[in-house]
Amino acid sequence: MDQRRQIAQLEVHEVTDRPVKAALADLASDADQVRTRAYAERLSDSGDAESISALVICLRSKDKQLRRAAAHVVGEVADRRPDLFLPHVPALIEIVRTGSGPAVWESLHALADLARHDPTALAPYRDTVVAALDGPSVIARDNAVRILVGIAALRSERAEAMLALVQTLAVAPVNQLPMYAELIAPVVGPEEADDVRRILIERLASITQPAKIRRIEAVLRKL
Repeated sequence: MDQRRQIAQLEVHEVTDRPVKAALADLASDADQVRTRAYAERLSDSGDAESISALVICLRSKDKQLRRAAAHVVGEVADRRPDLFLPHVPALIEIVRTGSGPAVWESLHALADLARHDPTALAPYRDTVVAALDGPSVIARDNAVRILVGIAALRSERAEAMLALVQTLAVAPVNQLPMYAELIAPVVGPEEADDVRRILIERLASITQPAKIRRIEAVLRKL
């Protein structure tokens, strides 16, 4: 463990002994995110339901810096323990619908991590996730794709989720297209395979970067 992380671990012991809102106010000045990651690690290890509830509430704070700090912690906790956010799916969805900036991005991040393990929890909110595909944020779109890939594994939701995913391949920015193709490929079935192949072949014609071409060609070989 490097010296900076050792110092962060010592400092975060003091932070975690305080209420979540006070801890986040302190972490708002954590420019390199070292203490934020350490705090999220301890929060994840504790699995404290009240602290997670307080964290989610802070995503809606009127204080921009507090919202941002909460968002960073949510993303870090989601990478470790997405299950902790299962009781808060409706609240996170509401933030996606009505919030902005990092609070929305990290709410979608948490939902995307959760969708890998429990897509049924996200299925009722498919339309909200589809709407996030059309927003201006690349981060939001990336996580919306991940959520829909999880939802597409559910037979009852597959048709609508796959329709949105295939349409996304057709219009996605070139920089995101290889990643989206790789994410979507595992859930492509016989019903969508021809459309996905056609879209990717058509889009290849306008791509000049060799690395992107190789990644898309690798997906095509798997379909």
